[in-house]
Amino acid sequence: MSEDDQRSEPEDFALPAEVLAAIAAAEEQLRQMHQTVTASVAGIQGAFAAVGQITSQVAPVIEQISRVTSSWARILDGVRKWREANIEVLAFLAPRGWLLSPSAPAFLTFELRTVYESEDIDAVESRLLEGLDAATCEAIVEGLTEASVFKAWDQTLHKATQAHVRGDYELAIPVWLITIDGICRSELGTDAYSFQAPTGRRARAAAQKLAQTPSITEPEVTALLQVLTGLGGKGQPLVLNRHEVLHGLRPTIGTVKDSIQCILVLEVLHWLLLAAEKPGS
Repeated sequence: MSEDDQRSEPEDFALPAEVLAAIAAAEEQLRQMHQTVTASVAGIQGAFAAVGQITSQVAPVIEQISRVTSSWARILDGVRKWREANIEVLAFLAPRGWLLSPSAPAFLTFELRTVYESEDIDAVESRLLEGLDAATCEAIVEGLTEASVFKAWDQTLHKATQAHVRGDYELAIPVWLITIDGICRSELGTDAYSFQAPTGRRARAAAQKLAQTPSITEPEVTALLQVLTGLGGKGQPLVLNRHEVLHGLRPTIGTVKDSIQCILVLEVLHWLLLAAEKPGS
């Protein structure tokens, strides 16, 4: 027998039946494993695809929310800084008979603080007089009847406004003072000029009626009561004295500054009464 014949398998060679059965079982197990793995991979790929699709849709929303949140954070920080500056400015304005107009732009508060720190209170008053020209004051008074309590005063306030615009402050000022007193009597149940001090018993009672949302309105209420105390003759000599004007003790009546200060009292009263009518707004 040649070497080649020894290396070739006989034609009638066959594996035992038990071996063939074992091989068949192994093949079936491999097939099942393949199906399982294929299904798993397909499932994972499908899950990844779904996640990818969701991510692509949600990502812009998340990004937008992030931008809005960041914007709100900046806005809230700006409001906080403005409120702090507002309190500082009112602290040096109110003793001189001044209030901040609720309709004034927010930047004015920061500007007035800067002027006060770099110059003095007289420079601040000059800036206020410059900004509160006749047209601005006319617009302020025209907007007062938004509060129902001012509607009865509409015609009288209109005539006083025309006097102010013409420069006849001696005619306008008594009307402003009488209106302030009338509004305080009807809405607060007190004489506007009866406060002995901004924190006295009557002032505290008035503050409770005005400061319906204390965190928002308290600084303005405090400043208003201080100005009313001044108008009642209990403040600095520089503040218009209501008693002297209405009882004939001050023939010159007042100036453009006095008229504007009274208009601001009416505007702040209007704003606070609206806030009291709509608590939480």
